[in-house]
Amino acid sequence: METDFFAFCCPPVAPAGRSARNTEKRRERSKVAARCRRGKETEIFSDLSKSLPVAETAKANLDKASIMRLTLCDLKLKQLMDSRKKNEFK
Repeated sequence: METDFFAFCCPPVAPAGRSARNTEKRRERSKVAARCRRGKETEIFSDLSKSLPVAETAKANLDKASIMRLTLCDLKLKQLMDSRKKNEFK
């Protein structure tokens, strides 16, 4: 499945040329590459939101900035809790 995804995201590159046809091909490759980047980004944000300790109903309404903010807060809290556990056992 990865080979199909790779073939879709990275079509073969034609030799450089200055014609309008080559310009159109370059634009199309750029559009496809941007679409692939957005797809990967969306998948990553979806995975991040699944790992958040938030109610499922609230997760559906989160935008990318909120997912990043909540993920950072979650990581900082985990780090703080881990450091406190280590200090308790000293």
